[in-house]
Amino acid sequence: MSSSSGPVPHRSRGAMRIPGALWSAAVAWIGLALVELYAAADSLAANSVDSEADRVATQLGPDAVSGPPAVASTAVIAILAAVSTVVLTAALLSGRGWARFVLVGLGLFVAVVFAVGGTWHAVAAFVLVTLGAFATVLPSSHRFLAVPDAR
Repeated sequence: MSSSSGPVPHRSRGAMRIPGALWSAAVAWIGLALVELYAAADSLAANSVDSEADRVATQLGPDAVSGPPAVASTAVIAILAAVSTVVLTAALLSGRGWARFVLVGLGLFVAVVFAVGGTWHAVAAFVLVTLGAFATVLPSSHRFLAVPDAR
């Protein structure tokens, strides 16, 4: 592309500053990762030994009481999602535009998992996914993520 004063130099992503909207998106995605870790901690704590179940087991025998699984699947999903969210947020801040789509998909998946579990974490996850997704489609974020790499 050229102008009356000559060719327009190619701007690389290294010369561009990360826009404030993208920082806001990163805060929302890191907030989601924290909610995921908190949900994992809650899920793991819920699997601790229940004193009422112990009392019934001593009165009626261990076959009368069925305990929760050793590790809840929600906790495993939440921990993996939290780590993935942090890594994808770093990729987003480094200018990888594809990370915004993966973050939204992962965030919605985790929010649905929390909703199926009936926890309050689902509401927080949906709100944070909405904020993070909205901030990545603002014009300044979109321009930053649309600039091709100068390789």
